[in-house]
Amino acid sequence: MEVPGYVPQIPIPRPQIPIPRPQPPIHTKPPKPHRTEEEPKCKQTHKIRIAVIDTGFGYMGKGSKAHLCKYGHRDFTGYSEYNHKTFTPDPVPRDIDHGHGTNIVGLIDKYASDSGVSYCIVVLKFYRDDAITDENVRAEVEAIEWAISLHVDFINLSEGGEKYSEAEAEAVKKFIDGGGTVIAAAGNENHDLAEHPYYPAMSDPRVIVVGNIYKNGERSKISNYGDRVDVWEVGDNQTANGITLTGTSQAAAITTGKTVALMKQVCYK
Repeated sequence: MEVPGYVPQIPIPRPQIPIPRPQPPIHTKPPKPHRTEEEPKCKQTHKIRIAVIDTGFGYMGKGSKAHLCKYGHRDFTGYSEYNHKTFTPDPVPRDIDHGHGTNIVGLIDKYASDSGVSYCIVVLKFYRDDAITDENVRAEVEAIEWAISLHVDFINLSEGGEKYSEAEAEAVKKFIDGGGTVIAAAGNENHDLAEHPYYPAMSDPRVIVVGNIYKNGERSKISNYGDRVDVWEVGDNQTANGITLTGTSQAAAITTGKTVALMKQVCYK
């Protein structure tokens, strides 16, 4: 399934300007393509910011080349353990537990960095292994609210569970109502989402829900499925920042990276 909002590249005509010799070449810019009413408005009037709400960043010192924003990073777990080796004015919350957040940031970078789109990633840590579900959800909601205050363009949610949270749904709705895009993992329980809803993927019908497929196009045996899945992406054995992981989390991160890369095709300065 294609990512919503995709607009195919419009070829740019190159004017044939005669260049008299032996004079030096004349450098001219091609005309700007005309944007039709049907095409989405351009967001590349500013650096695109992506909030990764996850386990932090910099597991075992990995990920030194990440496209991190200078400001906005924050730890909502209550531990306030930061990685000062990223050399950003605002320190980045450390990924201590298992490298999940470090992998997610790396996958977004992997698919967005060569697109020519100007972007950066804000690391918002919400999850810790020793916290109960309600504590992690509370921290996640605070992270979403913080992302709203930062006016980020995308939120990547490579996480979730089957417990519904009204506060979570309200935060997701508020962000999307403000013009943001949420991309979320479908979950790894091998369930039909129509029978076993998964959140925050299903917190709002406008969330882009991503399932996991193998390289041959078949659905992964662990991926949740159903009509609510908007995008299928290969999430098996995905390596980034020296960490290899499998699941809809990785599929969602790749989709975020590809979606950001597509901004190059719909923006004309």
